[in-house]
Amino acid sequence: MKIIKSPSREPDPSREGFTLIECLVVLFIIGVLLALLIPAVQSSRESARLSSCQNNLRQVGVALAGHHASFGRFPGGVKLSTSRDSQPFAAGPGSSIGAQLLPLLEQSPLFNSLNFVDVPTKIGPWHWSTALSIANTTVLATPLSGFRCPSDSPTIYPGSNYRGCTGDQTFVVESEIAPSGGGAFPELLLTNASFFLDGLSMTVGFSERLTGAGGAQSSGSLRDVYSRSGQPVVFPPDADEYARLCATGGGTGGAFTNVGRFWLASGLEETLYNHVLGPNSRVFDCTRLAADISLGSMDSAGLSARSRHPGGVNIMLMDGSVRFLKSAVSLPTWRALATRAGGEVVSSDQY
Repeated sequence: MKIIKSPSREPDPSREGFTLIECLVVLFIIGVLLALLIPAVQSSRESARLSSCQNNLRQVGVALAGHHASFGRFPGGVKLSTSRDSQPFAAGPGSSIGAQLLPLLEQSPLFNSLNFVDVPTKIGPWHWSTALSIANTTVLATPLSGFRCPSDSPTIYPGSNYRGCTGDQTFVVESEIAPSGGGAFPELLLTNASFFLDGLSMTVGFSERLTGAGGAQSSGSLRDVYSRSGQPVVFPPDADEYARLCATGGGTGGAFTNVGRFWLASGLEETLYNHVLGPNSRVFDCTRLAADISLGSMDSAGLSARSRHPGGVNIMLMDGSVRFLKSAVSLPTWRALATRAGGEVVSSDQY
């Protein structure tokens, strides 16, 4: 039987490659995979940044415990200069809590290079303290990763994201003749464990705040502190009244855009905060200080804890533990956590 071979068929040019529908299907699948992958990668990166931020706060907590063990007290909310010529205060920003903890944060050489003595300039009866003096120029410009949260974008240099809590009121100074918010780190009052009648584990010592937007005066940024000077506020300023002032605006306008610039300096401008507003409050932080002031310190303000972590902020309690606290926490609970001896009863399920 004769086998007849079929003629070979040339490939049809119209059948080469993929059809348009096939390409669209492939692109659709790739798009779906990317849509699933990118959020997962971003979430993983933020988890790492959150963990790093919490570790920074834990190191601060360890340093605070070491300071208390060595000196029988915690560092003050501000360290004034050592030669004040019998003046009651040293005006301007003193040195921060972080600056006082440097030896316990493995930064002894940096601590030894600090100058805690008054600069010669006098303005009226006041001495300017040394944190921002020329003698500390090199230290001022030194960045410390332990004072920066990696989730915050670097808007100003060297910057500081961790702040000591002055309490639930707007005024930072606490003494026998001055009011305060009764927090862990008031100015002019040194505390020890016996001051914390609410318990160290129920009192916030540190939290986070974004650094200012930097540059010229701006508006619409939750990073900055807005001036409401000229608005009537009773003295001492009440937290609820101040919160209303911040929410309604008014005053001369302008904003402090370089807040949190120096980890070395104390004060509400740099390394202190309060619980007048809730964490990550949508209300802008504000002060009655004129935004263009060149001398003096921000002695009262509504200054919230703020972060770029989704849904909340990290807090360090005075027993050294670190927790992630949701932005949705109630304002009464938030304020109760700010006081060391307010007598409030707060259960862990409230925050």
